[in-house]
Amino acid sequence: CHSVLQVATENRGLNSDQLAQKVSESTSAELSAVAFRKQLSRARKLFAGFIVREVSETLDRPTPESVKSELSDLGLMVYVNNYLPEAWK
Repeated sequence: CHSVLQVATENRGLNSDQLAQKVSESTSAELSAVAFRKQLSRARKLFAGFIVREVSETLDRPTPESVKSELSDLGLMVYVNNYLPEAWK
């Protein structure tokens, strides 16, 4: 996940084939463009979950509303909104 996220954020102008090639070179593991896109999707979901959990742990009594409010205040909601639990929406 780390490699895929890092390559994607550091090389925003490249397409999936080029990004997959960069990850393949840095990890010595062959990765196709399709596999890269799937791994990137999984990595984003995982990272969003980490952010939500960390923000939740900073609150005294976290509720979905208070966590969403804190995420908004921190400017993080735009990054995690699509990955919030369905019950929170």
